[in-house]
Amino acid sequence: MVLDNIKTLCKENKISIASLEQKLGIGNGTIGRWDKSSPTTDKIKAVADYFGCTIDDLLSEQHNKTAVR
Repeated sequence: MVLDNIKTLCKENKISIASLEQKLGIGNGTIGRWDKSSPTTDKIKAVADYFGCTIDDLLSEQHNKTAVR
């Protein structure tokens, strides 16, 4: 769910997950592993802040389109 929402946001904003990880200082491949493990609060907050959405938006089952960068 979280990973799917992040993938959607990345696609909408024409940024790869690898680029997002680099911009946020998150280790390479970390976000991709969030389908099998839970992200830390600080990392998920960094992603939410980057996209201008809330943590709840990232965790929701239905992604709401968010105007971002």
